[in-house]
Parts: sequence; structure tokens; C-alpha cells
Amino acid sequence: MYARIKKYGEDAGSDMSSFTNSVYLRLCFNDSLVNAQRVSQLVMKARYKAPIKVGGAAEEPDAEDAYLLEFSDYEPMGPPERCIEIFEEYVAAGATHIVLDMSCPPDKVLAQLKTFSQRVMPHFK
Repeated sequence: MYARIKKYGEDAGSDMSSFTNSVYLRLCFNDSLVNAQRVSQLVMKARYKAPIKVGGAAEEPDAEDAYLLEFSDYEPMGPPERCIEIFEEYVAAGATHIVLDMSCPPDKVLAQLKTFSQRVMPHFK
């Protein structure tokens, strides 16, 4: 994936020597993927003041929202074990930097960070 991105940049005449293999992901821990998607959906609606449907969190998406279903399958949401699997896939694809957007209510961010530091980060040391 990243090799293809670098090639596109080089073909367009860009200097890709300082390109960082990074990915921006929404993170939401919960007991299940669907519950995490529901929380994320509410947070995204409040943050962007727009109707956003994520994964199985809402009725079938219309054409404009269909891409959100696709992305939620590749985002670290749900139990920590599932999130670890998602991160492993990005690392295997060449990601060296992961930027996380805490897709949870503000009063839950510290607990989410604690879960991340205690249950996910040790897996990658």
C-alpha cells in the first residue's frame, strides 16, 4: 500500500524521501464492535453536527454513507483484542506511525487511553 502511494508521488514529481508511512484511525474500545460503532457514531454526529452512520451502528447506509461501513471494518473499535488485530494489519502493511482519534465521549478519553496503554501497547513492544 505505502509503496504504491510513494510511487504515485514520485510519478507526480514529488520528493518522497521524507514520506512517513502513517495512518489516521478512530479508536473506540467497547465490549463489542457494534457497541463501539454506536458510541463512535454518536461522537461523530456531535463533533461534526452531521448525520453519520458507522458500520452496524445504524440502519442500512444510503449511498453517501456506504463508505463508512467499509472504513469501520478497518478501524480499531470494539474489544482490545480486535483492536490489536487491526493495528497488526496496518503494521504488516508498512505503517510506522499511527495517529489515533479518540472516538468516544470526552469523559471517557482517559479510560480509553488507559486501556490502550495497558492492553494494546504492550503487545507491540
